[in-house]
Amino acid sequence: MDDQRPRIEAWLRSLAGPDDHPRRFTENLRILHPGSMEWLLESDDFTRWADNPGLALFCYGMAASGKSVLTASIVNELQKRHETDSTVGIAYVYITYSLAEYSKYARQLLCSILLQFSLRRQPLPEALTSLYADMTHHGREPRVEEIVQTIISTGRSYTKAFIIIDGLDQLGLDTQFDFPLAIATLHTKLRANIFATSRNESDFSYLLKNRDSTNSITLQMLTEESKLRDYVEEELRNLTHNKPGLLKKELQQQIIDQIVAHARGNFLIASQLIKILKSKSADPEQFVTMLQYPPQRLPRASNYHLNLDRIFDTTVERINSHPPKARELIFKAFLWTINVRKPLTTQALLHAITVDIGDKELDQYGLPRVEDVISLSLGLLTAQNDRVLCHRMIAKYLKEQVDKFFVDPDRLISDTCITYLNFEKLQSAPCVTKPQFEDQCRDYPLYNYAAKNWGHHARKASGVSPLTVEFLKSPRQPAVNFQAIQFSDDKEITELRGVTGLHLAAYFGLVDAVAQILEQKVFEAMVTDSLGRTPLWWAAKYGNELIAKVLLPHDTCTWHYMVRNGENGLARFILDAGQDVNMMDFWKLTALHVSAENTNAELAAILIAANAETETQDIHGITPLQKALNQLGLCGHGSPEFEIRRNFVDVLLKACPDTAKISVDGWRTAFSKHDSKTSTLVLSTNQHENGLVLRFTSGTPQYLLSIDENTERSLFHLDMSAWKWQEALQGGTRMPTEFKLKLGSNPNSQGDHFQIFLLEVDQEHWRYFISAAAQLADTNDTRKTTLWWNVMRDKSNNVDRWISRQHISNMSRVWIPKDGIDFFQRFIQELQERWLETCQSKQDELEHLRNTILETHKKKEDMNITSSLLQIGKDTIRFRNILQLQGEKAKLFSEEYHRKHGGVSSLKDLEGSIDNFTKATSQELNKLDEVSKDLLQMEFNLISIYEARKSTDLSSSMARLSWITFIFLPLTFISGLFGMNVDILESNPPWWWYFPFAGGIMTITFFAWMVSRWGMANDRLLGKKDLIG
Repeated sequence: MDDQRPRIEAWLRSLAGPDDHPRRFTENLRILHPGSMEWLLESDDFTRWADNPGLALFCYGMAASGKSVLTASIVNELQKRHETDSTVGIAYVYITYSLAEYSKYARQLLCSILLQFSLRRQPLPEALTSLYADMTHHGREPRVEEIVQTIISTGRSYTKAFIIIDGLDQLGLDTQFDFPLAIATLHTKLRANIFATSRNESDFSYLLKNRDSTNSITLQMLTEESKLRDYVEEELRNLTHNKPGLLKKELQQQIIDQIVAHARGNFLIASQLIKILKSKSADPEQFVTMLQYPPQRLPRASNYHLNLDRIFDTTVERINSHPPKARELIFKAFLWTINVRKPLTTQALLHAITVDIGDKELDQYGLPRVEDVISLSLGLLTAQNDRVLCHRMIAKYLKEQVDKFFVDPDRLISDTCITYLNFEKLQSAPCVTKPQFEDQCRDYPLYNYAAKNWGHHARKASGVSPLTVEFLKSPRQPAVNFQAIQFSDDKEITELRGVTGLHLAAYFGLVDAVAQILEQKVFEAMVTDSLGRTPLWWAAKYGNELIAKVLLPHDTCTWHYMVRNGENGLARFILDAGQDVNMMDFWKLTALHVSAENTNAELAAILIAANAETETQDIHGITPLQKALNQLGLCGHGSPEFEIRRNFVDVLLKACPDTAKISVDGWRTAFSKHDSKTSTLVLSTNQHENGLVLRFTSGTPQYLLSIDENTERSLFHLDMSAWKWQEALQGGTRMPTEFKLKLGSNPNSQGDHFQIFLLEVDQEHWRYFISAAAQLADTNDTRKTTLWWNVMRDKSNNVDRWISRQHISNMSRVWIPKDGIDFFQRFIQELQERWLETCQSKQDELEHLRNTILETHKKKEDMNITSSLLQIGKDTIRFRNILQLQGEKAKLFSEEYHRKHGGVSSLKDLEGSIDNFTKATSQELNKLDEVSKDLLQMEFNLISIYEARKSTDLSSSMARLSWITFIFLPLTFISGLFGMNVDILESNPPWWWYFPFAGGIMTITFFAWMVSRWGMANDRLLGKKDLIG
């Protein structure tokens, strides 16, 4: 174990950072005047705190009131008391404002406390050795909570543990919570005695979880003039060997009086004046002359700042008397000390003040010494732990002086950094690995700061520097620069190529530079890096809203990229910057469509809150809600994925989208509720009517027959055959006389194609039932579209109106109607769709008959086709009569309903829908008529042509047969006689008798042929008459 001690201590010291606490303690102890802090050390409060474990002692006071000296005196007192007592642990830390913004500073402070506690233990505490072994094994640094636990384990080996903290008010944003909470844990679990100082009493609130008088003591730091005078006298005695003039008692007394008078109880002013007097060039008599002007009689808080400014004015006047080169050097040092975002190392500062704008390489031989810089500053700067620093109050004063000396300090820093980054050696050999980057930082100490921060200074500068624009326009330098940014600190290094100057300008927020680059068209606004990220994405990632506003008009792809990748925070950012939430991509997809694809409910809520349109259709006519339902239907009911996608659908429904565009089958398929007889689809408003709720219930909604004024507005979709609605009308149906609708009919009648029933429950409540039929497309049956809704009178808020809440239907769509007129209007539209579907079916049937007609002359099926065409004609006449009846009844009902109940919906729109229904359907029926007539005419024409062709063929055949039978054969017979044996004809008439004989036969043959032709023509004519009849 002992052989590991040096290694463990070295490891812990590296975690604790610069061991500046002993030096700060020594410096403050040195200026401690004997007896100046006895007011606390000899008080009962201090004794109580030092003797009782678990107490906290807090001391607050104005800046430079001596709190750090008080801290040193307490540490010194405790060390004296327990010098030989190894059972008492003492640890102290001085918080340094220049390091307080460092993200690891809280861990460094705690490691310093652990180190001080562990050094007094022999052997090293087991908890520390275990922590070292664990961290070494895993190759990482300990977390804050692990360090705190190790301090607790180590501190428990002491009978008492004291933790002294100076300067809580100097904690930065990254440490102002972590460190105090860690100390609070040590106070609670270790019962450590805590001492802390701060300018504000409120800073102590984080150190104790339950702060009260039993566990804490709070004191205010007040400086007495006598103690300040003693301090000044002691300092002057130490100066007499370097400043012989101070041996003069009268001069010495004048200096003491002037310092005390100007300081007015402020140790900082006194120490700064003494520091000026200590400088080699300071003359005591001139110093007294400088302080001759008496302090103004102002309130204390304002007066001491004026005193300090007066002292610093004199110092700056002396600096201005330096040679120009030296004066510029020291003001550059001021500039780089007070304007940087993070304190520079000594070497980085020397590089920064040596570089001239436009240099190609650093002049190593021109680097000044840090001692020279400190000397030229006349005490305004100090060197501590490889840093050149100045007090915060001095920095505030110097900031004003630097702004006077340099026209634009931030531009000077930015251009200096760019010049540094442009050095040939840094550009010619870009880093590939982090060790290479660390080597470059050793050779060029300003490289790390310049790469990370030049853009931040350029953003604060007035206007954009030409050097900045040229740097960003370079095809190589921005990528090398960002690679260096990635290598810095503890950021994860990713292989990233394609970084342009536009990306880098977006990263730093350089608005004017981005505008110039876009104007000059150096890069396209949507240029991407190797990960597909645009400058707009970079602007959103790094929180540069002004850049986003500049890039948004030129970028049409980043928005969907963020949404598709689920980068909700970035999407929200550019929405706030002015992104059009409804912007479409090439496929007309909006961000809400994409979020539906990814089932990103959180993003959908963000988009809806930004007024995203829920009705927008993509290139295929799909809305976000339809897409979400399609996604829902792809996963198994009851699975985790189903619940996630169901939640997304609920988010969309809260935006009250138009659900009428989605079919009932679509809803049932998505939710795996296919049987309409066992599950009823219910769409309703939620309690506050700022969204929709979809659910499925079992059974029949008999309870809807009761009317409740508090019932939510809802629509039930169910199989009307499964609900015996007729029973609700029997025995109670009556037609009020003032509601003159002559539309009623028997609700059990199946032949009526339009039925309207209404039941007046009382004067304040009405119930309506409407049913209309359209013939099914593929059968001779009819299907009924049915509505049922309740109407009640509402007289709240001094407004008399009728409202409808409960709605029932079997239509193919579900939605929440605004009122009865809206419900009825959708009913008419649904009825129109069904009529048009029927007409289209008939059109398809006629098209089939058309094709059949063109082929039937071969199959001899003419009579069947004609009958089918005549039947369609009869159906068309019947359809037109039904349509006329439905249109008339619909108009009459709408007028009477609006007269009785009114409503928010427009009666004119409803009547327009009815007219459109009758007109569109009539047009389709007219088309059926025209097509039927055309097909009948075509059939008759084809039959005529066919018969004519048959007649022509028969005539030709008969003509050939007649010539053969009646002319050719007789003539052959007669001519044959001439060829017979003449002996046979000896006893017959003479040969010339054969001529009359042949003539007679020819005459008989002619008359026989004419008779046969007349008979065929008569039969054919009689057949055509029968066909026509």
